[in-house]
Amino acid sequence: MLDKNEILRKWHHVATKYRYNSRSNIIYQYDDGSNLSNINPYRYRGYRYDDETGYYYLNSRYYDPSIARFISADSINYLDPS
Repeated sequence: MLDKNEILRKWHHVATKYRYNSRSNIIYQYDDGSNLSNINPYRYRGYRYDDETGYYYLNSRYYDPSIARFISADSINYLDPS
């Protein structure tokens, strides 16, 4: 399964484009010369991407697409919100 993400400019001009494999790894990256594909922090499914680590931040924990696993545990609040 492949997934893609595009950022459009005025008049539907594609400024940047990403394609991902089933593990959320970027397999294709296009940039129109604006360098937007490298400075855009929001990538797969709108999750924040950290270029230094290669991890995605999913609002409460980190996901490593190279091993297709979360690398941080859920907060205790998810188990018992009281």
